Amino acid sequence: MSTEIPVSLGTNGVWSLLEAHGSRAEGSITDEMRERTDCNQFRLESIFFEAKPRPYLVLVRRIGLDPRRAWEATGSVVKFSKRAYGLVRSDVLKVATAEHYRTYEGGGVGIGDADEGVYRESLGSYFKKWNPEAFGSFWWDAVTSGSVTYQPDSVWLYCTSLPPRSRRERFALEQEFEADCTTGLGKPAMVARELGSALARMSPSPSASFDEWFDQKQHDVMLAKTPLKGLVRVTHGPVVYTDNAGPLVDAVPLLHRAAAIPFVKSLDYTHQREYRFTVSTLGKPAQETLLVPTTPELKGLAAEVN
Repeated sequence: MSTEIPVSLGTNGVWSLLEAHGSRAEGSITDEMRERTDCNQFRLESIFFEAKPRPYLVLVRRIGLDPRRAWEATGSVVKFSKRAYGLVRSDVLKVATAEHYRTYEGGGVGIGDADEGVYRESLGSYFKKWNPEAFGSFWWDAVTSGSVTYQPDSVWLYCTSLPPRSRRERFALEQEFEADCTTGLGKPAMVARELGSALARMSPSPSASFDEWFDQKQHDVMLAKTPLKGLVRVTHGPVVYTDNAGPLVDAVPLLHRAAAIPFVKSLDYTHQREYRFTVSTLGKPAQETLLVPTTPELKGLAAEVN
């Protein structure tokens, strides 16, 4: 049983209470935290501690890339799948990296996407932003034909959709995803929290590589300076469909840009009306797919749609 105890972030004494009386405690979101986590496109929604089987911190953010609809309320989301893999029946749910979907060769024409999680910018645009003095110089014409590719693969994706607007739309999407079951998951903010909790409670923890020195440094400091053994970040929000992603992506501060790219897709996929969750730990996922044990709280959100 989980007992939720309001705490301020950094209160070490909370662990003895959690271990004795429950597994989760809500953390206070301070102004200082918001300065690091929020911008026009991102809002920190919640922060909480999971104490069992080891102390983990879970951060949940909402993303809104389309300024016209950025913070519209989303009542519920659904997941299309084989019935045996639906959250009501299965003991695991699968999350996967963007790289997995870029090279996907399985069934379901709507699943794979060669450009999943990829953002390309022309060299001309790139240099004009970062080195405007060079624009118009004698060597400019030699480099403007290329492009810069952003391909962040440090998160797992969990892909859901907004509820179908008709039985015909539902049938078409089930066909596209080779699904025979539509599972309602309820409010996405709750899905995000319980997805993060499920990842934090995995034993053993998901394996990650620390190829980037900054990830390794963060991990070492966390272990040395806090009682935490791990961190899970969850971001959720509607996918924006466009064939001109530049203005949307460029509007995101550089610190948050990599987290935004998985929420932009080509107009070819507009009909999927996808609502996406990204999940990450410190470091880069060591495997393209991850089977996350479904917790009672996750199962409690799910109901098969008749």
